[in-house]
Amino acid sequence: MNFETVIADLPSERIIEFGSAEENEEFMLRQGVNQEMRQLRKGSFQSALAFRSTESAELYADRFSAACRMYLEAPPGMAGLVWIRSTGAPALASGTDVANDKLIFIPSGTVVGLVTPDLTSSESITVPEERFNDMFAAFFPTCAPPERLTLFEGNARSLQALSGTLLGSLRDPAEDLHPEALSNLLAAIISWIGDAYGNLPSEEVRPHPVRRRIAERTEEFILDHYHDNVHIEDLCRVTGVGVRTLQRCIREYFDVTVTEFLESVRLASAHRELSVLNSSDRTVTHIALDSGFSHLGRFSTAYRQRYGITPSEQLARRPGQKS
Repeated sequence: MNFETVIADLPSERIIEFGSAEENEEFMLRQGVNQEMRQLRKGSFQSALAFRSTESAELYADRFSAACRMYLEAPPGMAGLVWIRSTGAPALASGTDVANDKLIFIPSGTVVGLVTPDLTSSESITVPEERFNDMFAAFFPTCAPPERLTLFEGNARSLQALSGTLLGSLRDPAEDLHPEALSNLLAAIISWIGDAYGNLPSEEVRPHPVRRRIAERTEEFILDHYHDNVHIEDLCRVTGVGVRTLQRCIREYFDVTVTEFLESVRLASAHRELSVLNSSDRTVTHIALDSGFSHLGRFSTAYRQRYGITPSEQLARRPGQKS
């Protein structure tokens, strides 16, 4: 399977394509959605998005060619419902596989960290949390609606059918999506959740607390110090664990090695400086060093492998840039 196959079900008239995780993130921020993204491994990145905004909901279909680390946050007053499909590798939320037969409920103001593998598809919808709760109470009067970040596991085929229904709503040529169509889609999603409630116990996304602490403390330290020399012993000291435990936790939570994770943070920093921020008075050398790269040749090679262009070429695309 390739990326062209993955995006084949998206409505062509609504597709927006991106050449980097940073471009995707910037676009979503302009739409008012806080979706921090960072590519995790070497190789070119492509993503495609189809979305539709209505007065009472936001519908999204995302496709990614390369593994990403992302943080999703439900807007104030809104509940998010997200389901992810992968081609075999797990999609992780705090070390838990959340792909294919699972749906994530994200309450208002809550952030979930995800690691998605290569060739990933996802569908999502955000709706007013009050409306979600009212519909849930009407459908299942003996069950309390979820209040925290919750993972539901149910029938994968039925969840796939929900993807088709959402994509059908995205394809609808009408200027405004009919309220009944939106209500029916939300009803189908809540019914799926209710069936999952009845057949399998739902679970709050609560990973092993020690392994989660190690992974999060490592990520925090790298984000604070990626521009400096970061040694594996530094990470062992700040987490209080040995190298094998550290490596195992990073692999479990981010599905990459410690070295790959560090490089992904540094490359994302350099890409922002070269293509997003106003860097008119900065050279490639300055940006590379400030992003933690001490070897300019390796930086150039890694950047080209990630973004398909050299750092100098990237900087030269902006008027008045120096290389």
